[in-house]
Amino acid sequence: MVECSTHNGFVVGSIPSWLRNVIKKTMLKKKNSLVNTGIVHVKSTFNNTLICVTDLKGNVIVSGSGGSTGLKGQKRSTYYAAQATSSLLAQKSFKSGIRRVYIRLNGFGDGREACVKSFLSEKLEVLRIQDITKIAHGGCKLPKKRRV
Repeated sequence: MVECSTHNGFVVGSIPSWLRNVIKKTMLKKKNSLVNTGIVHVKSTFNNTLICVTDLKGNVIVSGSGGSTGLKGQKRSTYYAAQATSSLLAQKSFKSGIRRVYIRLNGFGDGREACVKSFLSEKLEVLRIQDITKIAHGGCKLPKKRRV
């Protein structure tokens, strides 16, 4: 006789274990879709622009880079690549349920302003724009000169 137990309304005793795991994962994804506020992390380097949209706990919802739009080499670091990537990610995050975002900028590349402009032009409401770029301020003290 097969033992049957229920998990959130599903009978899981007669289902194979691999299918049980799939059902649990899809149910977890549905619970995460209730998030309506997210954080957009933008890391803009001189070679690429990395964009990641997370919820407030830090779980990644969507992410992409200049290369994910099909651009290669030096073109990934351009203004256009960052704009195309961020507008694509804004649409994906809107479909996943995000309506309001905080934007955190990091780095000195060309993609910073492009990302901000494209997220402002989409349907998302921008709550705050924050720059978290680390800036050197003198640095550590040098070691003593060597005496010969």
